[in-house]
Amino acid sequence: MGLFPANWYGVYQAVDHLIFGSSTDKASAALHDAEVIRYFKEIETLPGEDKAALLRVIAAFIRDVKTKQTYTH
Repeated sequence: MGLFPANWYGVYQAVDHLIFGSSTDKASAALHDAEVIRYFKEIETLPGEDKAALLRVIAAFIRDVKTKQTYTH
């Protein structure tokens, strides 16, 4: 038997939702740009494979911008 029960992630998600609200609530609280919020809501509805691909592209773009900023400042 492992350290966590088999359904630990479901329990974690339920507690997280009760304490911090839905992912939409969290995004709205953390993001103030309505256009960004709208796009991320749309991304959430994509099929898993498409969503994962898009998130990889976003992560790579952000990484590249941060790298560029580091070497230009």
